[in-house]
Amino acid sequence: MDVEALGVDLMSLSAHKIGGPKGVGCLYVRKGTPISPIIFGGGQERQRRSGTENVPGIVGFSKAFSMADGERGIFNSHCEKLKQKFMTEIQNIGHEVIISSSKNHSVSNVVNVCFPGFEGEPILIGLDMAGICASSGSACSSASLEPSHVLVAIGIDPKAAVGSLRFSFSLSNTMNDVTYTVERLSSILDDLKLMTQA
Repeated sequence: MDVEALGVDLMSLSAHKIGGPKGVGCLYVRKGTPISPIIFGGGQERQRRSGTENVPGIVGFSKAFSMADGERGIFNSHCEKLKQKFMTEIQNIGHEVIISSSKNHSVSNVVNVCFPGFEGEPILIGLDMAGICASSGSACSSASLEPSHVLVAIGIDPKAAVGSLRFSFSLSNTMNDVTYTVERLSSILDDLKLMTQA
């Protein structure tokens, strides 16, 4: 990653996003960028964050980074195929869907889908009961009933945005997983529609 080409002053990275341990990350700070600590004490982390460093977590992050870097091409190719299959199959579930992820300008392993007329949480519960992991909204706003400001900013109707789910793919997922997920989604939406009509 070329931070000069990106032109960033500050960049935070989370280990768990690449298969590393939760609770550890790193912060890139461009030389000369003013930054004040929010935790004071022993002066660790170059006076920016006091407290004992999580050495096992840092080692785990380093290992996860090395592994992810070595598998990047395989990962991207595999996940892109899964994502394309998902985006194709989900169009045929018998309910309106809005794929809000860009076809050409998005990461290979994540797709965001809105289900107009539905809220995300009941769909998410149905998926969880079927053994499928997905997410509604970002982790930092998961308790909010407001639509994603990002989806609204890219032109998604706020009423549709409350039915937004994010699906992520990895090397451990298969084409059969995608088909199963789409089939379960169709069934869950059918059931939810019947419940609202009763």
